[in-house]
Amino acid sequence: MNPQVNGLNRREICAYMKEIGLSENLKSVGIFNYNIYSENQLNHQLLAQMIWYLIEGINIQKSHPKERQYEVFYVLVDDRQYAFKRDTFSNLWYFGEDENIENCIPCSRKDFDEAKKGWLNARLTKI
Repeated sequence: MNPQVNGLNRREICAYMKEIGLSENLKSVGIFNYNIYSENQLNHQLLAQMIWYLIEGINIQKSHPKERQYEVFYVLVDDRQYAFKRDTFSNLWYFGEDENIENCIPCSRKDFDEAKKGWLNARLTKI
């Protein structure tokens, strides 16, 4: 009924504000063309929510450790050794032995548990 000029709905703009707050390189944020004299309370509430999500993102970013630490687990499947890594802060799992975590394949705890039983997901061995 009320089209948005920028094409974003309220859920999307709040998600973007949180992502902006999560950025380690954030220097400033600007919200422009806001009508402070608007009679519509929804506009004021949306601005408040946008600021709330920005602050939430900043707080989350500051509480996360800069250096990630990983526990490495080795599993034997068919006489071959495979490495699984678990991020100790986020509890996310990865498959691979590379020092750079970006070169490892994201996986789940279930993938690790199944590998312990001797079954390795084919998605993990394609590379």
